[in-house]
Amino acid sequence: MLIYQDDIRIAFSLFPARFTSYPTSSVRLTAGKAEVYLDGGARTGTDVLKALALGARCVFIGRPALWGLAHNGAEGVQQVLQILTDELSLAMARTGCAKISDIQPSLVVHQSYYGIPAAKTVPMSRY
Repeated sequence: MLIYQDDIRIAFSLFPARFTSYPTSSVRLTAGKAEVYLDGGARTGTDVLKALALGARCVFIGRPALWGLAHNGAEGVQQVLQILTDELSLAMARTGCAKISDIQPSLVVHQSYYGIPAAKTVPMSRY
């Protein structure tokens, strides 16, 4: 199952997210019978951590790679990948995860857990 950025709506606040939510119901619906990949919205290592914690098997990072390519060619892509790797490693260390398999759904909580009201969503234009 592939989850696209346009399918995402609810905000999480473990770390400020570039994507606004991850449909955990999609992960539950697959019941282990299909892998879930997040396509779009991940811009930082913390975004990758949240997606993995919520059940994604893989996170695509197309735009950051393209930004690196536009900035400095193949070397720019390598720099972006290194930055994302470093950010993910730091986020894992801060949450006590030594390896990817240590990442658990309990790492991500909704902002309402802290008593922060949900942000009002602005409907997307159809044009």
